[in-house]
Amino acid sequence: MGLEDMTKILDRILEKKEKRRSMRRYEESREDFERIIGKPTIKINVKIPEGYEDQKKEFLELEQEEAFLKDVSKSLLRIVKKHLKKKREPNRNTHNTNRNASNK
Repeated sequence: MGLEDMTKILDRILEKKEKRRSMRRYEESREDFERIIGKPTIKINVKIPEGYEDQKKEFLELEQEEAFLKDVSKSLLRIVKKHLKKKREPNRNTHNTNRNASNK
């Protein structure tokens, strides 16, 4: 393998690294934009359930399955609403109590 071949290989490696860096910067910028302009989102990591370690491949494939994502989305929305409702209720009671006290 000659010097020219080594140079070409090194150039390809460096190009790939630069593409990865650019992609990483793009993702960070996109996330910043969405955080500022778009609807707020949260990310949740899901670990493979205990006893299913032998199905690692299948578990990882779930991330691409439309039916799975739809089920997860519906379930999480229900859970998020439930928790946000709980957090909202004490604030309303406090607000109503303050309003009643000022009307007396």
